[in-house]
Amino acid sequence: MDSASLESTEVCFEESVWCMPLVIGLADAGKFDRVFAVLLVFLNLGMQTAFSWVLLSDSFMGAAFDSNIDHAKKWRTSVAHDYKFIDLADTSLVSRVCSGDGALILSTTQANLINHINSFLGLKDGSLQAPFFRPGVLLCTVCIILWTLCVYKEFRSIWLQMEAAMTIPKRSTTKVRNHTFLSMSYGRFLLLLTTYIARTAIATVLLVAGVLWLARTTSIEELMLNAVALNAILDVDEFLFAGMLPLRYQHAIRRLDPIKVSYSHGRSQAESFLHFLSLGSLVLASYFLLIGPLSETMLTVIREMCGGTQNFAVSYNSNTQRPYGLMTEIPGTARNLTHTELAVESHKATSPETLAGGCQVKPLLLETFTVDQRFLHKRR
Repeated sequence: MDSASLESTEVCFEESVWCMPLVIGLADAGKFDRVFAVLLVFLNLGMQTAFSWVLLSDSFMGAAFDSNIDHAKKWRTSVAHDYKFIDLADTSLVSRVCSGDGALILSTTQANLINHINSFLGLKDGSLQAPFFRPGVLLCTVCIILWTLCVYKEFRSIWLQMEAAMTIPKRSTTKVRNHTFLSMSYGRFLLLLTTYIARTAIATVLLVAGVLWLARTTSIEELMLNAVALNAILDVDEFLFAGMLPLRYQHAIRRLDPIKVSYSHGRSQAESFLHFLSLGSLVLASYFLLIGPLSETMLTVIREMCGGTQNFAVSYNSNTQRPYGLMTEIPGTARNLTHTELAVESHKATSPETLAGGCQVKPLLLETFTVDQRFLHKRR
């Protein structure tokens, strides 16, 4: 290849505990500094490995979102239309849950699930048709791209660092003059190569686990937080370097001269094509295999929970051995207050200390109070 077509770029060694094999035994540091620096390398390896293992564990990932379909069917047929859960406005539980009633004390899990689905898909309360623009799908895709770029940055850094180390002549001993490597021992290079392999393996596992985790996040409020949290895992080595590595080793790594690495026009083109292909493939695979099916499953869940007729309740008469149905009110429609609601309005603040001016309102609707709860159940 024509040398005139080659250009070079300077590769600086990172401020990371992963670079400790470069200066261990070369920097003028005390015995405890050496031991502590080595322990930090293993601590970094252990922390990033532990994070990777936890991210891939079933207990962390949780059950697949598909399991909510069966839960939705069970809730709709067993609880949602139960007559016992009609409120004082004669509104069924399913109508209140699907309309986003903020006064719920029952089925709050289902209400939160519907709220997440509505926010993710851009649905209005009560709507079962997903619009073309789905905020959660867009944000999830962007967060996956962000996380992928963070990992690709790590991959490129690993490759350039390894390429720079490979240009250093290999000898039986390591020689450094004026902060420049003249030669590197085979053992030191092997140790450095081991760290590069470990970094690559950890980054690959984190890439896969992070994409799966983000694609399972149904709350759009948590998507950005999860993406930032994932990036912090990759930066553990830099945190340890800046916060705990002995200053002797910090200064030794920072003073190392950059190493020139040559590259050609063809290599630059090949790298650009590879980056485009890998990023595009990962994003498309994430959308069609993870995000798209998730949004369709969300639609199935909300249709199971809120589809069809909502304004009715069912009760079972043990005497006749037959179920009976009752048409209930539709939330949000103009109506008069029920007799029970009027009674509550009349009696909810009848003590002088709760009313302006200490005036007491005479209750008009409740003529009798009882301490026997069985009487209330019978009347209901």
